[in-house]
Amino acid sequence: MKSQGFKALREYQKLNHYPGSFQIGRKDRLWRNLSKMQVHFGKKEFGFFPQTYCLPYDSKLLKRAFEDGSTKQKWIVKPPASARGIGIKVISKLTQVPKKRPVIVQRYLARPYLINDSKFDMRVYVYVSSFDPLRLYVFEDGLARFASMKYA
Repeated sequence: MKSQGFKALREYQKLNHYPGSFQIGRKDRLWRNLSKMQVHFGKKEFGFFPQTYCLPYDSKLLKRAFEDGSTKQKWIVKPPASARGIGIKVISKLTQVPKKRPVIVQRYLARPYLINDSKFDMRVYVYVSSFDPLRLYVFEDGLARFASMKYA
């Protein structure tokens, strides 16, 4: 929704997006914003994400990382605007990186956090009722999802 649409909302209307949400809702834009935060605040505060390249922009940097790294290193390739794991693949050679479309390439974590030897993710649901003043509510029941197979 464009800014004008938000301005036209009435008090009784609700929606599930907010202005600028695309800045964190796409993997490429999320990466750019996290990178800026890391530069501004340092790796101590913003060093929690893996080495990431946004292609085609970072193609030369990715090539250098492949040349400097181990031949056993795995990378994960993701479409920038996809969800539910669609289009994700694990690679180990630079030649496996798609050349005709934008992608995000991240160093695959060799030792991820595990619970009972399984990979997992967590979802926390938050309702933001106001940005100024900031007012939000965290839903008590989050969601934890576990891989169906043990991590090898």
